[in-house]
Amino acid sequence: MIRPFWVAVAAYAVAWLVAALTLPDRVPMHFDLAGEPDRWAARSAALLTFGLLGGASASLLGWLTHRVPRGDLRHVNVPHKQWWLTHRPEELRSLLAQDLELIATATMGLLTVVLAAVVAGARAEEPALPVWATVAVIAYVVGLLAWAAYVMLVRYRPPDP
Repeated sequence: MIRPFWVAVAAYAVAWLVAALTLPDRVPMHFDLAGEPDRWAARSAALLTFGLLGGASASLLGWLTHRVPRGDLRHVNVPHKQWWLTHRPEELRSLLAQDLELIATATMGLLTVVLAAVVAGARAEEPALPVWATVAVIAYVVGLLAWAAYVMLVRYRPPDP
């Protein structure tokens, strides 16, 4: 079965390839709150930056999704930890694996959106950050906070006796 995380990594790789083929010589690398570029880089520097960012993120997140659920659960911090370790350690491993997969996939998805936004902004008649990129970042943050609240309050709560 293909994990969603690896699909997100492949999407990032495709976005990077599109960037390599379509970015102009001068690339906006940072945008102010109004969406206007305030830092620029050469095309090669932008591609190197995004290549390293994507590669390092994919490597670290991939390692975490593989290693943490298989590692020593005493080093993991979850609500009601002792109950899970005593009564259902294998279910805890499964829940951790699912949570990490979700967060890693969303993070690689966000990085793909950011790269696509830089490409769109660089190729625009007047370079600017597309509104949809801001919406995506806000959605990611709100979604992550909502997931964290769900995990803390519901997901890891032991079942009623």
